Amino acid sequence: MRKSWDNHQERGSVLAMRLITWIALIIGRPIARLLLFPICFYFYIFIPRARRASKEYLTRVFHRRARISEVFRHFYWFASTILDKIFMFRGDCRKFELNKYGVDVLRDVAARQGCLFVGSHLGSFDIVRISGTRRWNMIFNIMMYEDNAQKMQKVVASLNKSILVKVLPIGGIDSLIRAKECVDRGEMLAILADRTLSGDKIVKVDFMGDKIHLPAGPFLTAAALKTPVILFFPLYMGGNRYEVHFELFSEVITLTRGNRDKDLQRWVQRYADRLEFYCRYAPYNWFNYFDYWRKDSRPGSPEKESADEQQTAQIP
Repeated sequence: MRKSWDNHQERGSVLAMRLITWIALIIGRPIARLLLFPICFYFYIFIPRARRASKEYLTRVFHRRARISEVFRHFYWFASTILDKIFMFRGDCRKFELNKYGVDVLRDVAARQGCLFVGSHLGSFDIVRISGTRRWNMIFNIMMYEDNAQKMQKVVASLNKSILVKVLPIGGIDSLIRAKECVDRGEMLAILADRTLSGDKIVKVDFMGDKIHLPAGPFLTAAALKTPVILFFPLYMGGNRYEVHFELFSEVITLTRGNRDKDLQRWVQRYADRLEFYCRYAPYNWFNYFDYWRKDSRPGSPEKESADEQQTAQIP
C-alpha cells in the first residue's frame, strides 16, 4: 500500500482539530488558547520527528541554530490556526483582524474569468476560502486527493452543516475536464503546491539554500487550462491577526514544445522563490513537519521507517 508523509500528517491534523474543537466549543477561544500550551508540549516531547523537522527548517530560516522556544512557538502557531478555523467555520469571523494585500489584482483577474489559486501549507488556507466566498462572492473548488478531502468534509460538517466545501478530486481520468468546466463557469480553483505524493511528477528546485522536490502537477494543470494563476499566502501574525497576500503569478503558463522541462523548471522555481520569501517574512507559518532537505529521499516517496518513526508524522 502506498504510504506518504502527507497522508500521515493529514490524519494527525484531523485528530488534533477534533480535540481542539471539543475544547474550544466548551470554554471559548481565550481559555482554549491557554490550553494549547500543554497540547503543544505533548507533541513537542512525544513527536521527535516533527520536532527535528521544525528545528531544521527554522535553522535555515534564521541562519543559526533554532532555539527550543522557537520550535515550540512553531507548534503553537499551528495549533492557534487550527483553533481559529473552528470559529471561522462557525461563521464568527468578527473575532479576527484580517489585512489583505494585492486585492486589486485579485478582483481584476477574477472579474474577467475563472482562475487558479496556487498556495501552500503556509498559514491558514481556510481564511481565504471563507473571505472569498462571503466578501467577494467567489466560488472556490479545492483541488485535492479524495481521501484527504473526505476527512476535511467530516471536520467541516461537524462544525457547520450549512457550509458546503466544494472539492474537485485530483488524480482521476476526468479531473482536468472537470477543472476546465469550473473555470469556464467563472469559478475559482485552489490547489496547494508544496507537498508531493508517491507517483507525482516532481521538479527539483532551490529552496532555503539547498535542493528540494516540489510537485509539477499544479503548474501542468495551469498550463493545460490556460488560466491566470494567482499565488496566495494567508499568514497568521499572532493574537487574532491575519494577513493575506495575493500576487499575480502569470496571466498564462506556457510550456513550449521542445523546451517543456526547462520551462516547467522555471515556473516551479519562481513559485519556490516566492514561497521562500514568505517563509522568511512569517517563519512560524510553514506547517510542514518533514525534512525537505534529506539527501536519501524526497517527500512523498515510500520510506524505510519503523512503525514508531511513521507514527511521528502524525502531528497536528
